[in-house]
Amino acid sequence: MFSLIITIISILLVAVLAIASIYFGGTAWNQGGTKAAVTQYFNEGQQIAAAATLYRAENGGRNPESIQVLLDNNYLRVLPEGQWEFGNEIITRGSLNYDQCLLANQMAGYEDVPMCDDPGISGSVRCCEVPE
Repeated sequence: MFSLIITIISILLVAVLAIASIYFGGTAWNQGGTKAAVTQYFNEGQQIAAAATLYRAENGGRNPESIQVLLDNNYLRVLPEGQWEFGNEIITRGSLNYDQCLLANQMAGYEDVPMCDDPGISGSVRCCEVPE
């Protein structure tokens, strides 16, 4: 009888541990993928920024008109994937999901990130689209 009770308790403990690792492990897996995507976004943005800095150094301090100018003049070999926008010394990438947008802004030092449909932000580049 004692062996049966120990066996049942052991099975219950294993089941609880399995459920806990799926729950907490799944969250860590999803957050890890988001952080990897945002880190890649930052690295690609730094490549574009470095190419723009080199362009300015070699062209009398003039800013490149677009990312295409950097590609045409061989400051960038290829354009990183995504919808990159360049202007007023700001480099942004669209097509991030909501979690990636929030994490990117937090990694950039912005704790309070407004929603893009907020009328009070008036063109802020550090807003995130409302999730559907």
